[in-house]
Amino acid sequence: MEELIDGKLQCINRTCEDGQEFRLGECGRCETDGTDCSCPDGQTLHKFYVEDHSTNQSSVTFRCSSSSYDQMSCSISHWMASKGSCKCPNSGYVEEGGSCLPKSNLLSEDSRLQYSTLSIGYKRFVSRFLYTTLRASNGRLDRMEQIDLNDLFLCKDERLQHRQVRFGINLHKKCKWNSNDLWHITTKFEKAKFNELYFYSTSKSKLYPVPIVFIYEDQILSRWMVRRFFLVDSNIGKDINRFGNIQDANSFVIYAKSVSLQFRISKHSNDGKMYPPIIKIEYGLIDFETMNRNQTIETEFNVTFQMNDSNFKYNLNLMISILCSFAILWSIFRTWCWTHRTGIENIDLSVIANFIFNTTSTISNILIIVCIIFILNHLIVFKFQTIIHTVLLTPIQESTIIIYLTIAFMLKLIQLFKLIISITSVDIFFLDWEKPRKVDNYGKVDEKNRDSSSQHGIMGEQNSPTNTTIWRSYFVTNEWFELSHERRIHIGSHILLLLFLLECSGWKNFIHVIPQSVASEEQSYEEIPESCLARIGLASILYVLLASIQFLFKKYLSENLGYGKLHEFIDLCSVSNISVFCLEHKRYGYYLHGQSPSGRSDVNMLEMYQQLEMEESDLCSKRGLLPNTEQQTFEMYIPPAVYDHWESIRMGFNKSKRSLPSPMMMNHIKSSSRDLDKAKMVQTYSNINRFLCSFIEHTFGEADYIVQDRTVIESLFNFEMSTIHQKGRFYNDNGHSFENILLYGIEITVSSFEMMTFLMIDLIWRDYRIASIGTYFISKMIKRIYMKMFRRNLVCKTLMDERFLI
Repeated sequence: MEELIDGKLQCINRTCEDGQEFRLGECGRCETDGTDCSCPDGQTLHKFYVEDHSTNQSSVTFRCSSSSYDQMSCSISHWMASKGSCKCPNSGYVEEGGSCLPKSNLLSEDSRLQYSTLSIGYKRFVSRFLYTTLRASNGRLDRMEQIDLNDLFLCKDERLQHRQVRFGINLHKKCKWNSNDLWHITTKFEKAKFNELYFYSTSKSKLYPVPIVFIYEDQILSRWMVRRFFLVDSNIGKDINRFGNIQDANSFVIYAKSVSLQFRISKHSNDGKMYPPIIKIEYGLIDFETMNRNQTIETEFNVTFQMNDSNFKYNLNLMISILCSFAILWSIFRTWCWTHRTGIENIDLSVIANFIFNTTSTISNILIIVCIIFILNHLIVFKFQTIIHTVLLTPIQESTIIIYLTIAFMLKLIQLFKLIISITSVDIFFLDWEKPRKVDNYGKVDEKNRDSSSQHGIMGEQNSPTNTTIWRSYFVTNEWFELSHERRIHIGSHILLLLFLLECSGWKNFIHVIPQSVASEEQSYEEIPESCLARIGLASILYVLLASIQFLFKKYLSENLGYGKLHEFIDLCSVSNISVFCLEHKRYGYYLHGQSPSGRSDVNMLEMYQQLEMEESDLCSKRGLLPNTEQQTFEMYIPPAVYDHWESIRMGFNKSKRSLPSPMMMNHIKSSSRDLDKAKMVQTYSNINRFLCSFIEHTFGEADYIVQDRTVIESLFNFEMSTIHQKGRFYNDNGHSFENILLYGIEITVSSFEMMTFLMIDLIWRDYRIASIGTYFISKMIKRIYMKMFRRNLVCKTLMDERFLI
């Protein structure tokens, strides 16, 4: 044979061992009978390197093969065979159908499915385009095959059920290791095995290498891309002794802690084009000390589809900015309306505070509505697409919406407490229209006892036998207090039904990152991660739908077809001969006319039945404020003299209360002093009652009113166009306007706050059950605070004894 010696080509003799022949420049054995290496017609002789793993040595074998590839040009480092399995010479060629073919001809014509778009139909797998090669540490190609995701997932006891990548379906799997087990498995590999991944492009019939990114704490190193990676390695953890030899013992081993296969969809294409994938790997280290402590180590594997949609954040911010601009204008208008109703003419701190409150309230509603609409739009498009146009948002994009929702929740909390404070601080009084009745001889009171009562009691003139009873007022007050905390949405049943739909029905699988077109009942959802925004979108839409159904059913069906509590309370006022006069602001409030058509209600049972029969037979006047009308409820826009006179009457009583000693000293004061305070309270009650009755009956000289309907613009924007000085306005309403100073009036605000509470708790715990329990108890706690504040204000403003409130 010829060999290059000292720069000159010379012939030398080559002697082979017994049983070997010199062929193709090498000594080797013939595969047929060991000596005869002749081949039949149509076949050529090829050489193979057979590797003996026990001795780490290789030998040459000659074999007859019909392969058309010229094996003489093969490189030894790329031409190996193990146990008779033929491998192609280098990474540029692979074995297909018994022949070594270039990578451009990797797939046969039958298997070349031209996916110009990423259709997510049945059995469309990205894995058909992913190929992995396994190489030894010296670069030798061991095998090349279509990828199995389990080859990239480092786990001992668990396997991925999704062995292939499905279009549009994210995967996430974790595996817990015992550090001792992972150490021993890693050290079994004497030589590291390196993987290379390739992505097949059907449009160009080429294999593209998949770049590998190693995640380091150093951000600069994390930007470098490589071609090969390993899952475990123990060689790098072996020390070198002083003689330069590698020791057998390991000081540490390296393992792939996290492997993430990422696909990026092109946002400029509507037919689902995608870029070649990328793999991000984070390595972990187990030292000898960690192995001895037998700690638990966790590995994970992820498949994610992403789209770099930078327009999403831009569109979201743009929409919020535009609507917030209108919110400021609307807040200026509502603040102007508030100044008219309160009688404030100059801008002061209260006006600025009200403007800020109106702005924050409006912005909270805008943030909630815009974010939920964006989430639902994105979720519906992703779930029901047949060709990939979009994928769910990345964690960075999700964080933008979560920040907006958190801000909305905080603003909604401020709005709720501001409304509760406003409702529980209104000025309210129950007008008693009952005329005094003189008692007969059976009702006479002993003159001696009556005089004693006048001197030592709390009655004085008010305790005369001509006075009416107070029980009707106490009864109406209790009914008003009970009505104050009624709601159209029952939070308990609402939460239970919502929890049933979220946890016990098929809606639970909707939160996983998988299009509905490929979802099925047999689908394994354990490895498919949940989407944070899908949880928000599903919970919010179900919450709104259930709340709306319950609200509309009770308001428009139950209360109209049946008899709601609002109608019952109006009838009760008419039967009790008591009206409700309430001022939400100094010049604005509500009036419920409850004067009995018969003129009195302090009657016995027979007289009550007779009065009702006369009313049914239309033998008496009607219940309305105006003659021969049924209109009983009104919105008031009254002159400031009414509130000023009312306040002046109360101020006299409040001054007398402030002049009393402290409660600790009251035990040492005579009962006559306490009776004097109660007498003052009774006198104040009578004065307020006479004053308000005179105003309603148009006999108060400083102010008057007229009854009229609102204009369309006034009704639409809820404001008053007219200015008042001495003559106010009583606007006819639909019979429900006074519910604005009850929980009925802030039902939407309360429900939206409860929904945001549910979403915030779920964002923290990722558990609908915890969110349901937390929302229920928070709602009940706020309701108890509201009831306590409402009760205190009711006792203070109506001058009723709290001991008679149930």
